[in-house]
Amino acid sequence: MKSQYRLVIATATAVAAIFTTSASAQYRAVGDDGIAASPKVRQALNERKRNAAVTPTSTGVASVGYRAVGDDGIAASPKLREQLSQRSRQESHLASVK
Repeated sequence: MKSQYRLVIATATAVAAIFTTSASAQYRAVGDDGIAASPKVRQALNERKRNAAVTPTSTGVASVGYRAVGDDGIAASPKLREQLSQRSRQESHLASVK
């Protein structure tokens, strides 16, 4: 009977030790950046972080083929900017004809 109690105590101690020890070999879903992600996404985030550290960012301004904000102060896509320009030319033409 005494050996059964020792076995129960040893088993309970082992179970308690298993739950109280930290599992450092387990996967950490939350990285240093505080984002919880799956292993696949975590790998992509880590690669992006490494690439950003290696590749310097350019602070230069890229030139585009159009001005997003025209003289009218409206920001528009290239297609809409062209439509607005045509409308403005038509209106100025009609005003000069009158």
